[in-house]
Amino acid sequence: MKQFGLAALAALFITTPALSDDRSGNSLFQESAAYGGIGASNTSLDDDGYYRDIFSDLGAGRPATDDEDTGAHVFGGFRFNQYLAVELGTRDLGDYKATSATATYKQDFAALTVSAVGFLPVGKYVSLYGQAGLGSIGVSEKLSINNFRAKNDDAAGTATLGAGIELRPMGKDGVALRLGWQSYFFSVRYDRYLVVGAPGSAQVVIQDENDYDQRIDTYGLDLAYYFSL
Repeated sequence: MKQFGLAALAALFITTPALSDDRSGNSLFQESAAYGGIGASNTSLDDDGYYRDIFSDLGAGRPATDDEDTGAHVFGGFRFNQYLAVELGTRDLGDYKATSATATYKQDFAALTVSAVGFLPVGKYVSLYGQAGLGSIGVSEKLSINNFRAKNDDAAGTATLGAGIELRPMGKDGVALRLGWQSYFFSVRYDRYLVVGAPGSAQVVIQDENDYDQRIDTYGLDLAYYFSL
């Protein structure tokens, strides 16, 4: 699994001087501001047994899973005051794979969400934050088993929760750093089908329906820029 050097943020807390000429204490972030940024993160998938059941139905044995990856994040928002913001974000949630001796199944996830973000100032330049939102998650799937190949694109709704710490060493305008986690929750339905009847008059019917409550967790570092209004 790839890792990012997140320890740099801790060093910045220790070494960064007060770069703003604002001397108004807690009033530093009371003004509204727009912001945008990018980030990188480690990602991990909890598939809720989905890969295991697919491979079992295919007769492909028990799969080995690669359920960790890295992803990128682009976001922008409007901060009404020092306590509240609304944020639009899109995130590459990583690629995941299950393999056995006879089959390979790959998934590539991405999400688009709108979130409310709440901030709790704990210093002149530092805030804790939490966020909650809704959006959509898309997945690109590829399956290969023996000489058979198939692919599919699909989408579903998602809810997202996150929390972390934000440092704005330059004050009202300028660069900000965030260190945090964000989780995406969604449900996947897998239908098992059964062929009923004699050849020539057979029908395909759903044998049973299974819902899998899946989650993708991200942990990473974001770089943002604020524009006070």
